[in-house]
Amino acid sequence: FFLKGGKAGRAWLVLNLVLILALYGSGAFLTGDPERKRLIFCMALVGILAVVCVSYLAKKENSALRRKLYGAIMMLAVCNMCLEGLGTVSERDMYTKGDNAYLAEVYNDNVLNAIAWIKEQDPEFYRVEKTYMEKVVCMSALAQEYYGVSTYNSTQNGNVRRFVQMVRPEMFYQDVNHYRYCQAADDEKLDRFLGVRYLLTRGEQPEGYEYLCSFEDVDVYKCKEEVSAGRFYSKSQVISEDTFTMNTYNSDGGRNLTQIDDMLLNCLALENTEKEESSSEGKDLEKQTGTGQVRLTETGYGVLTGTAEAETDGYVLVSIPYEKGWSVKVDGEEQETIRGNIGFTVVAMEKGTHTLELVYQVPYFKEGIFASACAWALYFFWFGFQRFGKKRSRK
Repeated sequence: FFLKGGKAGRAWLVLNLVLILALYGSGAFLTGDPERKRLIFCMALVGILAVVCVSYLAKKENSALRRKLYGAIMMLAVCNMCLEGLGTVSERDMYTKGDNAYLAEVYNDNVLNAIAWIKEQDPEFYRVEKTYMEKVVCMSALAQEYYGVSTYNSTQNGNVRRFVQMVRPEMFYQDVNHYRYCQAADDEKLDRFLGVRYLLTRGEQPEGYEYLCSFEDVDVYKCKEEVSAGRFYSKSQVISEDTFTMNTYNSDGGRNLTQIDDMLLNCLALENTEKEESSSEGKDLEKQTGTGQVRLTETGYGVLTGTAEAETDGYVLVSIPYEKGWSVKVDGEEQETIRGNIGFTVVAMEKGTHTLELVYQVPYFKEGIFASACAWALYFFWFGFQRFGKKRSRK
């Protein structure tokens, strides 16, 4: 299109040039680091040279020159990838898997032994958190064998970020892309909602938890209340997200922590629920109770199974971030997932005892494999046609 599109093709080239100058120029303006400025200048230069090469390809008919230009574009692409890689890793601590020197505080034997002991004693699915900060902010969840795609700060789930902003903004560390549980570790009701059944501490005695044992400097505590990664809500407990947001704040604009905790445990804010459809509007949120029980166990990588007992029609909320990739089956039949309480996975549940199965698969994984297979098939077809078709035409 760029080479044979005439005026339209030239217009696209000009647009690309303008975008390169605007984006890299704004980046250079916003940063005060001289090394970053040099890196941005080099990446902008590579982009400009690529546009120049493509524009010359549209004008030159000489095959030898065109081959040189194609080679130059390929080299520029390699340079661009190297520069992007340099920008990604610069000024960051690098480590490799099993690098005990760097991650000694996170993956030390005391933490691993404590987690292994908890897992042996209690095979169900739940959360284990820590009331202290490790050496790094965003990697300690890996020590808990947490497989969620939102663990690392650069790929944070937007629904979870919105939940933290609304419910516990004090959990943020430095910016909205880093948050630490230990900054809200004294909130017993939040723990119950999130399914935090065990806490690892270093000398602290968390309220609402009972001491179990110690592994040298790491103490293990268990929540005194019944805690599960899944919660049942009846239909009478459903409210709209607007109502949830409105009740988050006091009349003076400050956050109402008591009201927030009551809503998390006793109400279910569903997406796309109109205010007039929410039968819980205007009621005493603290007095509402669910009549059901949910138990989950991890039976494979990204696979959770369990049971749900409901004394009335309602919904089951699982304290797993709501995002693409999760599918839920109730009694073997796949059900639609809904976003509940701002950031978590919810599925409708009828009265009775049911089996649950939650499976995570990378979004569009099968479609990506199919598209890649088709692309490779087309490439080999084109390659074979170019190689053998020309030979036949010469004969």
